[in-house]
Amino acid sequence: MKLSKELLFDVARLSRVNISNEETDQFLDELNDVVKAFDLLSEVDTKGVSPSLHPVKITPKLREDKPEVKKKTALFGEMEDGYFVGPSLK
Repeated sequence: MKLSKELLFDVARLSRVNISNEETDQFLDELNDVVKAFDLLSEVDTKGVSPSLHPVKITPKLREDKPEVKKKTALFGEMEDGYFVGPSLK
C-alpha cells in the first residue's frame, strides 16, 4: 500500500494539522516507510501461534478478600447497630 498526497491532506485536515506543501514530501516518504514495515510484518506466517498479550505469564498473587470490621472502625470511627457513627452535623 502506498499513501498518496490526497490521503495525507485528508488525514491532516481531519486531525486539524496544518502541513505545508514542502512538508508533504517528507511526511509521505516517512509514512510510506512505516507502512512498508507493517507490510513486512503482515507477511510473517503466524499459523499455529497463539496470541500473547504478555511475553511472560503473570499470575496475580492476591489474598482472599474478607471484610474486617476492625479495619473499618479504625478508618471511620465507631459502629452502632451495623452502621458507622459519624460526627453530628448541627
